[in-house]
Amino acid sequence: RRDRQYTMRSSSAEPTRVGPARLLRRAARKVGGFTASVVITGITSLLTIPIIVVFAGAQSWASIAVGQTIGVIATVFIGLGWAQLGPTVIARATRIERARYYGESVAARAIAYLLAIPLVVFVASVLAPTVDDSSLTVLGALVAAFLATSTPWYFVGTGDPRGLFLYDAAPRALGAWGGALATIPTGNGIAAVVGIAAGNLAATVFSFAVIKHREGPATRFTLRELFHAVRGQQAGIGIGVFSTIYQSLPLLIVSAAFPSSTAAYALVDRLRQQAVTSVTPIAQSAQGWVPQALGAELHRRVRIVRNIALGLGALGAIAFATLAMPVGSALGGGAINIGPDLAVPIGATFGLSISTLIIGSACLIPLGRAGAVARSAIVGTCTIVIALAVGALAPSPGAVALATAIAQSAVLAVQLWSLHRALRTPAGPDPEPQE
Repeated sequence: RRDRQYTMRSSSAEPTRVGPARLLRRAARKVGGFTASVVITGITSLLTIPIIVVFAGAQSWASIAVGQTIGVIATVFIGLGWAQLGPTVIARATRIERARYYGESVAARAIAYLLAIPLVVFVASVLAPTVDDSSLTVLGALVAAFLATSTPWYFVGTGDPRGLFLYDAAPRALGAWGGALATIPTGNGIAAVVGIAAGNLAATVFSFAVIKHREGPATRFTLRELFHAVRGQQAGIGIGVFSTIYQSLPLLIVSAAFPSSTAAYALVDRLRQQAVTSVTPIAQSAQGWVPQALGAELHRRVRIVRNIALGLGALGAIAFATLAMPVGSALGGGAINIGPDLAVPIGATFGLSISTLIIGSACLIPLGRAGAVARSAIVGTCTIVIALAVGALAPSPGAVALATAIAQSAVLAVQLWSLHRALRTPAGPDPEPQE
């Protein structure tokens, strides 16, 4: 398999154990650095909502949100698994390997985005909540899909929180704020989408320029070699495709079956997404730290991260279920309200998502079990389809939210079982190859 040339290498390995105090200081510095990007992204995403709702209308915001959900689904096909496998590969690769890996990703994702545009436009047009605002849904989908061309995973893999903030998070935040503020004089949701698009484009261009300067030009490769590079991303593609389907499908179903509840479900789902984003600094730090170890030290780091993931998941579920209703009411400007039928199951989904995010990206993938993460996503997709079918007997937005929590529980169960089996395997001198 083509990905073995990267994942079997660990030139920066740190087999020597680090004391708990020193380990804690290192982790705190790294998490603190990545937190800056999460804070600016989260604040921007949440605080621009009431501006758009008040000046462009709740229906316009809901149309944009549905389009963004469609675009997010498209990103996993366009991204071709680089976001899932990239951090671990970059953390272990040499400079020459990083340049080639990044160059292949840029070419492959650019082609995929261009090919996906017609399908994204068609799906967004069909699933738009209202005919009047269908243009907002289409534009929102295309802009969100373009995120697949960005490269935050490179900065995560190199352990560079400053680069992630300056060249990815900050440009996107400035664009989103510009778009939201533009709705005040115009009263038009299209202004918000245009601002987001400008920020996303700037982030992609800045990141490309910086990475090319650091790593140098990639070696030339043919279309045949590019095809083989994409084949090497199969596990990452599976992870992205199936995990995004079971996470994004509920909002699309609510939009189609319960149009009057779309705004409330879109808001609680956005809160969940931002809440998950708030813990990504921990996952990002672990993604850059765990793969650098070998053998028994690698297993030790995985166990530490697993325990942190489970603890954070439990605390996160309780906090979200408690705070979602008052926070949602405030952000919705009184026009959108979240009830306990949505807050509690989505809170459980959030807590479970924390655990699966960290365990999948920072434990299983560094152990060479990317295939197990993909299988867990497939199980989640099958589970939510079954749960939604059962919930159709008493259809409601709350039933859809409960199906989401059940699916995420199945994902965590598969990941924990796979991790248990992986850790029972004797630790060898080198990391295991990707499945």
